[in-house]
Amino acid sequence: AMQWNCHGECFEKCSGGEDDIHCDRHFPKCRNGAERLVKSWLKDQSLDFLGLELFYDDGPFKAGAEEMANWLLSKQACGGSSDKGSITFPYDIARLLVNNDRWELLGEATGGCAGIKGNSTEPNYRAFVAQAVKRKVGEERFVVLVAHFPHKNRPHFQEGIDRIKSVLKKVSEEAKTNRFLLIADTNFDNPAADRQVSPMSSADIISLLVEADKERWSDTPKVASSSIEGNTCCWPDLYGGSIDRIIAVNFKKSSFKNTELPLAQAAPPSRPRTCTTRFLQSSPT
Repeated sequence: AMQWNCHGECFEKCSGGEDDIHCDRHFPKCRNGAERLVKSWLKDQSLDFLGLELFYDDGPFKAGAEEMANWLLSKQACGGSSDKGSITFPYDIARLLVNNDRWELLGEATGGCAGIKGNSTEPNYRAFVAQAVKRKVGEERFVVLVAHFPHKNRPHFQEGIDRIKSVLKKVSEEAKTNRFLLIADTNFDNPAADRQVSPMSSADIISLLVEADKERWSDTPKVASSSIEGNTCCWPDLYGGSIDRIIAVNFKKSSFKNTELPLAQAAPPSRPRTCTTRFLQSSPT
């Protein structure tokens, strides 16, 4: 599986001015590079799941696109022109791409928005989407959750976590499974990191999502594998810690491999921030 929060700056043209930094000064250089990178990933048939956040461009995912021939798409957009405080639609978008050669979807995807941006009175940011999947050969099934977590030190944090938790429970109950794969920009750092940005272990992150529901998840959900080593945010300075995580929960066995990708060469950004990628190799039984 792969996780990437591209950040919306990659798709925004700068309007000018020294303070105009959340944008691409060489637009559409970053957008075009990001498109090429995602298209190359979609050609990689060793990949099972791809989670993306804040990737505003629909180009690589349009129906009939050559790269989508072997992929199923679930998504959730947040924000809109009618929301107070919104500027563009969407503010955020979470996408889950599932390799159709090995997996089929169980039921409908369910998603939501876990944050509030601007002057909106309704959730319009921090998109997340959950989809139950089943392996085409055998009976293996679980939920894949792609999420852009709210920051812990911001207002409405707990309300946002509760929304994610509610959707995860609903989709898991419908699929009759207590296993899930979290692919997320968690906005929590590795507690062992030299520079900690809202430190939290993977086990504690999972506890946020399953607490008070011990009947479904068991007293202590088993984190079978988690990506946590190294900084993943944000290119090129990598100052943000290990906030991007891929966490396998209640699987019997899995193994993790950290893969570095030279994003500067594959999709050269200008000013915009972009997170590095994470891989999880799992062999659940």
